Amino acid sequence: MRAPKGYRFEIIPPETKGYYAYVKLYKKGVHHPIGRISLEPHSNDKYVTHSTLDEPYHGKGLGALMYARAIQWCLDNGYKVSSSSSPSSLAQRVWGGSSLRRYFSIRRAGNDGDYYKTWSVLKQKKKPTVKVAAKTKARKKSK
Repeated sequence: MRAPKGYRFEIIPPETKGYYAYVKLYKKGVHHPIGRISLEPHSNDKYVTHSTLDEPYHGKGLGALMYARAIQWCLDNGYKVSSSSSPSSLAQRVWGGSSLRRYFSIRRAGNDGDYYKTWSVLKQKKKPTVKVAAKTKARKKSK
């Protein structure tokens, strides 16, 4: 996952096994992260997500991109990943929405009452091959 123009991700892997990992989102010209996904170790092979995003950046797809980047890091490094057991309503919106499902197979893991819903990532969906991506791009240009 790439950050949109004017933004950048910083991935901070755990210092040692069993420690938190972080994905931070920065905006050009802002000296502190505008958002962060904390990856809490849940077991030897699984992380649970916790997120924060500054209010002015809500509703722009940036939270979904942060989650996608965090999930991608986990999968690339051999870890399973899921939502926390008590995600906020905004986090539930991201996990339940279509943005993450473009890239990952996600299953609703449980319902702890009417308010909290949890999700688990099963796998990454197959990425389009370079040839398919080039053909799609060529078709769009010809239209």
